[in-house]
Amino acid sequence: MTTALTTALTIRLSTVLTIRLTTALTIRLSTVLTIRLTTALTTLSLCLHSVQAYFWKFYPASGKCEVRPELMEDGMASVWSVWSQVTELSVFAAVPLTILALNACVISETRKISARELQLTARFHFSASLLDI
Repeated sequence: MTTALTTALTIRLSTVLTIRLTTALTIRLSTVLTIRLTTALTTLSLCLHSVQAYFWKFYPASGKCEVRPELMEDGMASVWSVWSQVTELSVFAAVPLTILALNACVISETRKISARELQLTARFHFSASLLDI
């Protein structure tokens, strides 16, 4: 009886440790990935919008900050127009699609973790039920 109890406790302890280690490792990798992704997106955003300092000019006489006239000379084909369209498209199309893809990855990983925990829990319950027999 003592051996069966010791075996049951050993199995239970190893199952709990495996679940916790798997969860901790997944959270650790997820945290590192999140930090890297946030850093990359912040850097990309700063690089994309640092060009704005060249496009805008402050006119002290009128007290206004306006786009430089030489950047708007060709109408819709001007540097200002093309840049504005490209950045607007990236902000309002590419970024939300990227976020959607990342959310799908998070949901997928969450399901994998849940399935793994269910497998480990079921294995423990099966092992424990064999010891009761």
